[in-house]
Amino acid sequence: MARRRIVCITKHPTHQDKYHRITAVEVGTDPDKASERLDVATVIRNIKFPTGDRYYVVGPDNSHADVIVRRCPHCNDGHDVIATTPDHTKKDNLLELRECNWS
Repeated sequence: MARRRIVCITKHPTHQDKYHRITAVEVGTDPDKASERLDVATVIRNIKFPTGDRYYVVGPDNSHADVIVRRCPHCNDGHDVIATTPDHTKKDNLLELRECNWS
């Protein structure tokens, strides 16, 4: 089990659309350059698996939040999505990360 930092997200059609979920993330040690792209299904599977990788986000104020799996609050089918654990700041939320530009 590794602990991996999420540095950006992919969300369509727009980053701020609360009715569409994150579809992919990129992980790495450098917040400006990811080393690997993962679809959200892989991240969810890893978090649910007892020995799977764990993920976290670092905000610009150096705050940290773990990434968890939860039920989609806006979806009729109640499928799983990823979110950060609630804390004292929003700066370490997934939606505060930049949009990924994987090439």
